[in-house]
Amino acid sequence: MKKLLAALLAGLLVVSALSMAVFAGDGDDYGPVAKTNETIVIDGEKDEAYGHLGLSIVINREVSDIGTQGVGTILWSDGFLYVFGEITDPAMIPPEPDKQENTPWTCDSLEVFIDQNNTGDTAENVMQYRIDITGWPCTYNQGGLADYGQANVGSQFEYAHKIVDGGYNVEFKIPISVGEGAQIGIQFQINDVQDADGTQQVVYSKNDKGESGSWTGESYGFITLGALKTIPRPQDAAGGKSIIPGAQFVDGGEGVDVEVAANMFDGDVKTKYCATDNLFPYWASWKYDQAYTADRLIFATANDNAEYPRRMCDGWTLSGSNDGSAWDVIYTGKADDYQNENFTYYYVDLPGSAAYQYYKLYSETGGDSNVIQLSEVVLCGTAGGTLGGGGGSAPAGGGDTPAAVPTPSAPPATGNTGIIVFAVMAMASAGVVLAKKRAVK
Repeated sequence: MKKLLAALLAGLLVVSALSMAVFAGDGDDYGPVAKTNETIVIDGEKDEAYGHLGLSIVINREVSDIGTQGVGTILWSDGFLYVFGEITDPAMIPPEPDKQENTPWTCDSLEVFIDQNNTGDTAENVMQYRIDITGWPCTYNQGGLADYGQANVGSQFEYAHKIVDGGYNVEFKIPISVGEGAQIGIQFQINDVQDADGTQQVVYSKNDKGESGSWTGESYGFITLGALKTIPRPQDAAGGKSIIPGAQFVDGGEGVDVEVAANMFDGDVKTKYCATDNLFPYWASWKYDQAYTADRLIFATANDNAEYPRRMCDGWTLSGSNDGSAWDVIYTGKADDYQNENFTYYYVDLPGSAAYQYYKLYSETGGDSNVIQLSEVVLCGTAGGTLGGGGGSAPAGGGDTPAAVPTPSAPPATGNTGIIVFAVMAMASAGVVLAKKRAVK
């Protein structure tokens, strides 16, 4: 009898699984969407959390004749799904009020279709949210809902728009009733009006598995609501140590296009210093308002270190100076002092035995590719201390000009300064007994 019941239960489970497979969307698995506890303001401006944590879906299937396409970036928190749409549209046509009120899909706009339980059942479960280039909101489903305009939409979702160079942004805060681990079917659709005559094309989410259209829920791609993630910040890697304030970029190696050495000191991990082998060495120098004794080096990887390994080589260095020309090598590092993970802060502890006003990071070549990149470099330490290079004792207060010091042994010559990014990494990789490498994501 027990065997018979077990067989029946197993059969029911199989039937249940098959039934779910029939209704679930069979489009792309877009992957996990991070949960955030950051405050996201719905204003058409891209909040920091989208750039650091968001999952982006390209909207470029059937790109319009004039090149209209876009990207939708997604986050979630308890009770809400956040969607930030960035649309490139070379010819935005002001919508006619009559069309907005009666046929809003014939206006330049972005639509987001949400199947909250990923059932694939369009008639019963899909909700459509739309914002046009003027901020006109709409909600619609196939169960009879058709609310167009602020007065009718009310508080069904929060929305905003912003016209930008070459296109527009739209932002959605959509209520949801599911939580971590849930799968949500999702489809993006750009309505692209191309001329005053109303010529229109539709651009959909890139979906390699399913040729999903507006109301073909069974072919939507889907997202999975993932775990809580936080924006990486240098304070996390500082571990209670004092971050030295006021780093001022002095000089550095040449970078690829706008990915220059100065980006490592702008406080934004979304910018980076990236150099290919024809631009090596990789280096940067910076200074503070007075001499500091540095006891921890913190550096951050960039947006695609995991996809394209871009670390410094064994022997990268961090050096200090009190006149900007004579350098003491503080730390010599290894390629594996940090790993190829995206947007991750790593740190190494330094001897902290001398004070310097100028610091330099330097790497002669790449450690595991012909490219090196970092997004941020930060030092921890205390003001004042014994000046490096035999320069005596530095005061703890600001405003004093450090004395020049004799020329110490220097890293490979690169002009007046070395590669700051590499120098920082060098300190991190030097390790030895004092270096304790850590990652903070």
